[in-house]
Order: sequence, then C-alpha cells, then structure tokens
Amino acid sequence: MNAMTIFIVSAIGADDIFVFMDLYKQSAYQRDLCCDIRTRMNWVYSRASWAMLITSATTCAAFICTALSPLPSIQSFGIFSAFVIAADYILVITWFPSCVILYHNYMENRPCCLCCCSCKRMFPCQWEMETTTKRAHALSDGQVPEKRKLEVFISRHFAYWLGKSAPIVIIVFLLLLIPFGILASGIQPLSRAEESLPSDHPFQRIWTLSGEKFPSSAQNTNSDVYIVWGVQGMNMDKVNLLRDGELTSGVLEWDTSFHFDEHAQQHIWNLCEEVRQMEAPGLTNFLSRDKDSPTNAGRISCVLDDWKAFLEAPGMPGFPVNISQVPVYMRRFLEKKYLNRFGQNETMKEKWKKHLGFDPNLNGGAVRMVMLTVSSQLGARSSHPSSKLQEHYDRFQSWIQAVNSPIGRLPAPASARNAYQTCDGAFNGPQWIWMHTQSIFRESAILGACIGSVLAFAVILLATQQIIIAVASFVTIACVLVSFGDDESRWLRAWHNNFDLHYNPRRFCCRLCRSSCACVQSF
Repeated sequence: MNAMTIFIVSAIGADDIFVFMDLYKQSAYQRDLCCDIRTRMNWVYSRASWAMLITSATTCAAFICTALSPLPSIQSFGIFSAFVIAADYILVITWFPSCVILYHNYMENRPCCLCCCSCKRMFPCQWEMETTTKRAHALSDGQVPEKRKLEVFISRHFAYWLGKSAPIVIIVFLLLLIPFGILASGIQPLSRAEESLPSDHPFQRIWTLSGEKFPSSAQNTNSDVYIVWGVQGMNMDKVNLLRDGELTSGVLEWDTSFHFDEHAQQHIWNLCEEVRQMEAPGLTNFLSRDKDSPTNAGRISCVLDDWKAFLEAPGMPGFPVNISQVPVYMRRFLEKKYLNRFGQNETMKEKWKKHLGFDPNLNGGAVRMVMLTVSSQLGARSSHPSSKLQEHYDRFQSWIQAVNSPIGRLPAPASARNAYQTCDGAFNGPQWIWMHTQSIFRESAILGACIGSVLAFAVILLATQQIIIAVASFVTIACVLVSFGDDESRWLRAWHNNFDLHYNPRRFCCRLCRSSCACVQSF
C-alpha cells in the first residue's frame, strides 16, 4: 500500500506548487512589491508558506489518525504517508523557491532555443532579458499589468454575478441537500460481491452468474471450516505487527482444560457422526455434503474415525480408550501405515499431521489438539459481501455453542467444552477475517468522515479566525460527504475495495481544507 503514496503526494505537491506559483504571478501586478526580487519573494513566501503549512499539517494529521486502525497495513500506510507529506512540505518551501529564483534570474522571458523565435506569443525572442520584476517596477503609477483571461473572468464577471446571486446559490444548494440527505439515509452495506471487471465483461458475467444465479452445492469448491479443541489462542502481547510484519506470529496458548479422555473421544466422534448423517436441525443450511458419498453424507474429515477403527481392531482395547493408555496406543496409531489414494504407503502421522497434535514429551505423552474439517456452503473462489458472511458465521457459531454445551443432543464433557471454529478462504483470505475486515473498513469510513470534518473546521478556524467562514466550510464539507450517498453509496462502498485507497474521508476533508486555506493467522 505504501507505493500508492506516490499518487497522493504528487497531487499534494502539485497543489503546493500551484499556490506558490500563483502568488508569484499575482505579485507581478503590484508595482510596490517589484522593486527587487528579495522584496517580491518575501511577500510570496510569507503567504504561500503559511497556507502550505496549514494544509500539509492537516494532511499529516489525517494520515496519523489512520494509524489508529487495527489493520497493520493501514497503520503503515498512514504513518509512511504522514512522513512523505512532511518531506513534501520541506521541499516546496526550500527546493522549489530556489528553483523559482533561478528561473526568475536566468530563464524568465528568454527563449529556450532559436526555433522558438518563430512563436512570438509563447516565447518572445529577446536576448537582453527583462524579468517580470523589472517590467512591473518600470510601469508608471497609473498603469496596471494585464491580467490573464481566467483571472479577469473570475475576478470580474463571475465575482460580480456571485455577489448579486449569493442568497440564491445558498438556497439552491440547501434544497439539493434534501434529496441528497434522503438518499444518504438509505445507505446500506453491499449485498453482492464487488465486481473486479466491467459488468458487461464476459468473465465478470460468468463470475456473477456462478456466484448469484447458481446456489452453492457439493459440486463446488467450498471453503473449509475447522473445529478445534485444545488451542486457547495466540498470545500477541509481545508482537509488533507494524514493525515485525510476518516475521513472527505470536505464542501459541494451549487450552489446559482439554483432555483426550474417554468422554472427549466419544463426544468428538459423535459430532463426526452428526455431520455425516446431517439429521440435526439446521445443518443443511450451512454445511455441504460429500459429493463422493453414496449415502449423500455430510463432508467431514475426522481423525477419530481412524482412531476408533484402530482401537476396535482384534487384540485392541476398544473405543474409547482410557486416558492413561492414550500415550501407548497413540504412538502405535501414528506409526501405523495405510495405502493412500495414490497406492503408496503412508503413516497415520503423515495423514493427520494437521489434525492431531500429540506431544510425546508432555507427561509421558498427551494429545494437545484435535481438529475436524467440515465444508461450508461458501464458495472458496468467490468474494462474498459482509452480510452473507455474517449470516453463515452466526450459524456456525450457534452450532459450536451447542457442541460445547453440557446439555442438549450432544452433551459436551468437561474435558472438551472449549471448541472453536474458524473458516478457510482463498479469494480474500480467511472468510471470517475478511468479514471482520469489511466491518472495520465501514467503521473507519464513518469515523474518518467525522474526524476529518472536525479537523477541517478547527484548521480553517485557526487559519481564518472567522467563525462564520469556519462553520460555512464545515457545512460545505458535510454536505459534500452526504451527497456521495447519491453515487451508489460510494463513501461507504469504498470499504469493500481493500483499504480505502480509492476514497479516504479524512483525506477528502483535508483536501477541502487545503482549498479553503489557499483561498484564505488462525490456527
């Protein structure tokens, strides 16, 4: 994301250069300032540097506020951009004025080559250079330099019309605010996935039809959901994601209440059976069936199936086994070989290395983690809106709460009551994380609009020291933000485009302020 700063700083640098150069050209209209280049540049510098300082400071503040985001990429982008804007300000008050002085002393009003002499208007051919400072100072008291056509139009015709029609303009825009406000009140989160290509593109039409017109089924590649026992979470207290990035992932915390005893084994296997049978109420609303099953059973990858078959073999103690015997039989189970789907010999340890955590050094051997894999009804290669993800997440979470409940159809023993679920993904990463990320974008857009508006009000009040102007500017910014609701809820839809690069409310408010000041790992 930091590479996107180049586009932002290019626009801000262009704004600053425009402010400085416009004041430089306006100074040529005042004969008293053009007695020498030092007096002229002092006047330009004192006005341009203050306006650029205020606007650059507000932009830096906006980006620093972005560092409050819980997303490390957004934090890094905000802090990096703030330093870039500060460096831009230093350059436009040191490097660029020096370039302007050199231009004034050695290149102003001089043709760049002999061929330019044919174009008298653009490059007047005169080798004895006369700077604009000398030309303005040479004018008599009654003479006024000719202004540019745009300046004449703005300062005379448009200003005259606006002065007479100011009440009408205010009334018209206040009336326009009514429909904009009504439209903005109907802003809602996305109800469909964002389109990466134009809607009439053949590829986009295929993706849209496959994602909306055809329901998810076992024939599709759906996202897996993992049910985990034995893991409490990740301790991230000593991890600085902004500084360390992906170099570290925290410390794994084990669930000390989980014990792989007889009751836990039976409970987990019963859950596997429930998924296979798909007879429990509501399971068909969020779980997928196994397309290769002759009985149309629910799809599940259950390590307890092989563990149960191993213990029920002739000469074995049977299933479930006492927790004191688990270390002995678990070692034998992990060393057992079988033929995989390619006809090759493979050990159970290799088959279930991601689903079973056995620590042979803990108390003589203990099962620390058990994980089951079920299939959701969320397409793995699709981008889902937050509302759809929230719906499926709530269903899975309700199911897990029932699985952990000590009462109900599958009473959970005390040794296995802390299972949790997490979802895989492909297109936008893990599905539940993407759902949470979208909510963060939405909240950041709203919070950014509010903070940016207040920040712009404070800066404009400080710069102008006119409460009426500051209030009018604040109302203007608020009206513009509200008016975006008519453009397909753009300022709330930006949160679906991965890290509000296309639209940043804080940055938008500071751009308006700039104009005003220039005028005045899941497990």
